[in-house]
Amino acid sequence: MHGNLCEIHIFDPGNFAKDHPEYFTPDSNWHFHKWGFRSAYDASYKPVVRYGEFFTLKETMEKLGHTGRVIDVFKIDCEFCEWKSFQDWFEPDVDLRQILVETHSLPEKPKEALEYFYAFQKHNYYLFHKEPNIHPKAGGEGIEWGYIKLHPDFLKNEENEALPPTVGK
Repeated sequence: MHGNLCEIHIFDPGNFAKDHPEYFTPDSNWHFHKWGFRSAYDASYKPVVRYGEFFTLKETMEKLGHTGRVIDVFKIDCEFCEWKSFQDWFEPDVDLRQILVETHSLPEKPKEALEYFYAFQKHNYYLFHKEPNIHPKAGGEGIEWGYIKLHPDFLKNEENEALPPTVGK
């Protein structure tokens, strides 16, 4: 993670950099950004954290000059924003190869959870890891998920037809 070919960007509207100065030395490839994420499509969503600035993923990519770049690993733990911002992760100008996300509880409407999980499959992301967050502060309601993006032909059968969705059956 400390090689010069890897960039690590940490987003937190708090002051993570102050609490962890060892990561942010002048020759480090770790970059701290004092903002959080918000949804580009759901204006009703209000971040749980009530301080700091919030940007969409697209705005963040533009601010960093990363539009059109491949992001090998995208790790997000945004305290419930995952349920309201996930569609931003699949935009055409965003190329995330792996998505590591922590979900918190369930959204208010169960249908939103189904839409969330179906969206991964629709965009050729497949689950490769899942585990509960057992940290006491997580309260037993956090789950860590790991998805990897595969070629659209990956799950086609011999007749060259896409296999039916498996989520929700």
